[in-house]
Amino acid sequence: DYVASLERYDADLALLPNRDFPDWINKEFLFSSGFKIVGRAGNPALQDVEPGTELPVNLYCNLHHVLFSPEGKLAAESDAALARIGRKRHVAMTLPFFSSLCRAVAESDMIALVPKHFAASFSNDFNLVQFETPFEVTPPKIVAIWHKRSDENPLSKWMRQQVFDLLKPLDTW
Repeated sequence: DYVASLERYDADLALLPNRDFPDWINKEFLFSSGFKIVGRAGNPALQDVEPGTELPVNLYCNLHHVLFSPEGKLAAESDAALARIGRKRHVAMTLPFFSSLCRAVAESDMIALVPKHFAASFSNDFNLVQFETPFEVTPPKIVAIWHKRSDENPLSKWMRQQVFDLLKPLDTW
């Protein structure tokens, strides 16, 4: 639990989708990002779909998925979006880091739904092709959160500013 880690002094900063947080938390909006589907270049199931186009929903739901989930959850907002159109997907694996998720996709016939700036950053390195989503997924608003007790700590302020300066430009995507 990332919020609890801030209370226990286990972390100084966490990046999460915006939601209600306890009163002892401060937050700063960083970026919002849409999504892309990524798959291995050469994945036989994707050969008939032109990269950059919309992946057909039937194909999307029939393939095995890798899900980014630091907590190991088997569902995300995209699953709720699929449920709204009466569909579901098969999550075969969860991974806590986008880089490991990209490696798993690059070395298998699984696909993944990732923030579009991650897809742009990792696709060439991992030989992945990108597709548009066949359903609407609301882009999450990613915020940085920290414990209010560190508001005036000079090192904490400096570190937060470094993270803000690095990630806020992603909101222009």
